[in-house]
Amino acid sequence: MTSKKDIHTNMEHLNDSSSALYVDALVRDDLSMLPAEALDHVENCTECKDKILDLFLFRKNPAAAPVDSPAGQVVEFPQHSRRQKSQFRRAATIFIVFSFVLIFYFLGIKNELTTLRQTPAIGENKVQEQPLPGTPETGQETAAKVEKTRVETGTAGAKKTPPRPSVPPAYRVNPNLENMIGSPSRSGVVHILSPGNNIYLQEEILFSWEETKQEPLHLKILNNKNEVLFRYEVKDSRYLFKEELSPGLYYWKLESQSDLLYVGKFFIK
Repeated sequence: MTSKKDIHTNMEHLNDSSSALYVDALVRDDLSMLPAEALDHVENCTECKDKILDLFLFRKNPAAAPVDSPAGQVVEFPQHSRRQKSQFRRAATIFIVFSFVLIFYFLGIKNELTTLRQTPAIGENKVQEQPLPGTPETGQETAAKVEKTRVETGTAGAKKTPPRPSVPPAYRVNPNLENMIGSPSRSGVVHILSPGNNIYLQEEILFSWEETKQEPLHLKILNNKNEVLFRYEVKDSRYLFKEELSPGLYYWKLESQSDLLYVGKFFIK
């Protein structure tokens, strides 16, 4: 088993060999062999995640790289520029947080001073107007008193912010699979006819694409946990899926014997 020392460098980031193993796992669509420390580190480290994404796109389409790298050689990315970007983002974040703290601090002082000015001194007798006996108050007078009370207590104009609805677990996106959607393959672009991305389906699903010489193909259907639910070998340019799926978010892949051709997603109501 790979230890934490083996998968990190002295700067607490993945080293080149560990990054290459991570990219190989993404290409094979099997992250189960990676150490939990590497998965957690990439999930929380923007620098390592960007590096792995660059390596993954390079593996998917080497022709798009500015300089061809020899087979099996790990691509080195300029760390100095990446470190400058990281430091700039960290400084910008600290500046924004500090600005918000100052704004809230001065707003709190202003509200406290306003409340003190509006609160009558202790022992001060304040004569309130009373309606004459037997004279009922009108609706406008009652509304005026309510508004006056709200102003005095500092609740005028306050609105309740509705809570943000939480996303059910079955509909949460998978970051790794989301990054693969639309990524070019080494074998060229495959034109998908159906289904479209981000659509809601209910009954049978028709998977179809334009004819390609890369046959036979393999169709995989995965849940949002990156678990393969169904796998089919397809010899034509279409497949009609008739199995029942629970409501939620699903992904599907179209693969040849040596390459990942397409990644899409759909929803089940």
